[in-house]
Formats: sequence, structure tokens, C-alpha cells
Amino acid sequence: MKILGGLVTPSAGEILIDGNAVAIDSPRAAQDLGLGMVPDAFPTFPDPERTVAENIVMDMESREWGAGIDDAKARAVKIIEAYHFSIDPDRPVRALAMNEKQQVQICRLLYRNAGIVMLDEPTAGLSKQEAAAFFRTLRALALDGKSLLLITHYLEEIKPFGDRVVVLRRGELAGIRDAKSADEDENFGMTLDGDDIAICPPLAMDCNTVGVRHGAQAKPDATRPLDIG
Repeated sequence: MKILGGLVTPSAGEILIDGNAVAIDSPRAAQDLGLGMVPDAFPTFPDPERTVAENIVMDMESREWGAGIDDAKARAVKIIEAYHFSIDPDRPVRALAMNEKQQVQICRLLYRNAGIVMLDEPTAGLSKQEAAAFFRTLRALALDGKSLLLITHYLEEIKPFGDRVVVLRRGELAGIRDAKSADEDENFGMTLDGDDIAICPPLAMDCNTVGVRHGAQAKPDATRPLDIG
């Protein structure tokens, strides 16, 4: 995930988007390619004392307002309304619950035209009701043509939401399955191993969502390149 986000430079392999090899050597390069990341760490914002709409618009590197700020904030409100986010654009970010802050993070990515959204353990710390609402939001993004890469410990989260499960085991591709049949395939070996922390994009983008699970017993299958576009 850090490689796709431009935080770590890969030592081998290649990254394909829409079949084309790309280089991601910085967070700005990732953003320019339409990649957005929601990490599992506690959310950070340019200025939590300011409103939701302001934090959607503001850059992390600079807290200065540019020209046309009213139009920019209006666009932020349109994003909130278009995807039915349950956040008040005029409320200070510091007053939000964790699931609401995650929504603000996703809005920040959409404001910057992210077409591929990566989410690392997004339901950690959420109640069942909050997680259900969060997945409804993700499904709306997928239906709008966004590609989603979801990392989770829980197969039950992937099955109703994701299209595919892709597993890396100790840095190698271990297997790819349809999400709804993954736990029915004995060879896929859904045994969780604490040493296996994986992220892997889908091989083909005829679907918009993907679930990534930690740990598997299947033999590696690296016959095709990975394409996250």
C-alpha cells in the first residue's frame, strides 16, 4: 500500500494501471495517477479546528486559502451530497466520530479526482452499524466507477462487498478467487497467519471492488501481471 501511495520505492516488479506500466516515486505522483489512500492509522487533517468542507479542500502541505475558495467549498459539499455521506460540511472535524472522519478522508480523495481508492482495515474501531453504513458508501463509490482495494482481516466483510479476494503470502501471489466462493475452496486455505500481511490488486478490472485478506495456504500463481487500473 505504501508503494502504491508513493511512500516507498519498489525494489523490483512493476505497477500497471489500465495495462500500462507506471512509476510512482512520490505521493504527488500517486495522486496524479488517480490513486488515493485511506491508511489504518488515526486520521490526520490539515486543520481539525476548521469545518469538514474546509478540510476537504485544504492541502496537507499548505493551510493557505487560494482564490475561488467559495467555489471549492461548494464542490466539496456536492461530493458529500452525491455519495450520501453522513457528515455535516459545516461541522468542525475535531467533533466528528471515527467513521465520520473516514468519510472526510474519502471526500478529500474524491475532491482530488481519485479513481482508485485504497483502504487499509477501514472498519477497525467501528461498530457493526457504522461498518454497515461505511460499506454502503463504498458500494456507491464502486457503482460510480471507482476501483476500491480493501484490506481486511475478516472474510465475512469481503464476501458481500468485494468482487475478488487476492492474497499475498510472504511477498508472493498466493491466490485469487471470486469473493463469494473463496471460503468454499479448500485449496485456497483461509488460514490466518500472523506473518502474512498482504495487499494485492485485482488481475482484471472488469469489476470495481476487491477484498484483500491476510494469510493463505495456496501455492503462488504469478503467471499474469497485476493491473490495478
